[in-house]
Amino acid sequence: PTEPVQGSTKKKYQGRLELRDLAFAHPGSSGPLFESLSLEILPGSMVIINGDNGSGKSTLARLLVGLIEPSRGQILVDGIDLRQINPQWWRKQVIFLPQEPGFFNTTIEANLKTLNPELDGEQLSRIIEATGLRNYLDESPLGLAAPVTEYGRHFSVGIRRRLALARALTNNGMLAVMDEPTEGLDRKGFAAVISILDSLKNEGRTIIASSDNPAIVARADYIIDLNSKPKPTISEMAKKTTDIKANPS
Repeated sequence: PTEPVQGSTKKKYQGRLELRDLAFAHPGSSGPLFESLSLEILPGSMVIINGDNGSGKSTLARLLVGLIEPSRGQILVDGIDLRQINPQWWRKQVIFLPQEPGFFNTTIEANLKTLNPELDGEQLSRIIEATGLRNYLDESPLGLAAPVTEYGRHFSVGIRRRLALARALTNNGMLAVMDEPTEGLDRKGFAAVISILDSLKNEGRTIIASSDNPAIVARADYIIDLNSKPKPTISEMAKKTTDIKANPS
């Protein structure tokens, strides 16, 4: 369907989300991928999504970003149903790292500025440094002016992930949705992701990430286990934020 161009917006999004009786089933499937998923996520919380391949981690990420709609239930953004939210406004509120990032066949710089064309050189430089892209760009004859071809498939997996992370961070949103943020990264790339997650958390941003890496899981306030079918299990970890309540019913 054609995406709406109107809808509700908020003057300032705080980072609050609520999943209320959320369910999703692929068309023609014999049953839901998951259902009865309910969780209140206060601003500044970190939620980790666990699950085997095909359990629905990427699907849940896409639901939160608004790329697809749930089969049942609601995603509430500061109390407003996501289906009523202006999608263009919503995407400016979300730092989104998909598992399979794609790029435009233009320059690296143009790709990094896709979400924020007005990004200045100093801000872009800080993001490049944070994501560990500095050495790669310095060693490239054209640097940021280097062309992207084949929609980015010519890059190694690690560089593709770093570029996608850098592009996501140009969006100054209060919600970060990251699908397998450390996949395909070497030790330095992994350390960069951990540092970025800690920085986002310290800035009070809400983080929802799919990962089974112990270093990331240890930072969670809640874990959603999508291996529990059809109703996911929600585990409360050591509280870093007060008055966070999960409603698993």
